[in-house]
Amino acid sequence: MKVQRIHFPEREHTTWLVLDDEYRPVQPILAYLKFLDDLGRSPNTIRAAALHLKTFWEFLGEERVDWTEVDVVHLATFIQWLRRPDSPAMSIEPRPPRRTNATIDLMLTSVHGLYEYHQLSWLLRLSVPKQAFRSWLSRSLLLSTTLDLLKVTRFLKRMTQVVRTTVSAILHNSTRFYWEKEISF
Repeated sequence: MKVQRIHFPEREHTTWLVLDDEYRPVQPILAYLKFLDDLGRSPNTIRAAALHLKTFWEFLGEERVDWTEVDVVHLATFIQWLRRPDSPAMSIEPRPPRRTNATIDLMLTSVHGLYEYHQLSWLLRLSVPKQAFRSWLSRSLLLSTTLDLLKVTRFLKRMTQVVRTTVSAILHNSTRFYWEKEISF
């Protein structure tokens, strides 16, 4: 795997992407890094996230786990994997971990950001009816000639609240249904 710097002619700066062993972009990471770039994050921030996610993908490859199947146990194993000493040779003396806790926290922040981005984009694709977005967009266009960042941010916050409320209700109802089914005699 490799982290590669790229420069788009239409953009004024360079950005980064993660390539797999066959030099193809890793699509879930690519989408997240593009999101960070679209938000205007620094190229250094994007590079750090790319390096952290490349390391995470290497771990997933060693463990033979698909990124969509990761759970808390895998993350705990990832933390232990990050703490391994540099050399695999046995030693009588304790060796310091390869990375500090602060570095591991930064890496986990990148991993968390990746999953949060994909979770929210997936939920928004499922639960935001296109008609609702179109009606909000047409109302906004009628009220003003431009969509400013504040309006888009308000809309996204409202939609996120709707999604979270919907998911919470679904989870609550499915959990209640499961327990009622288990407890009934």
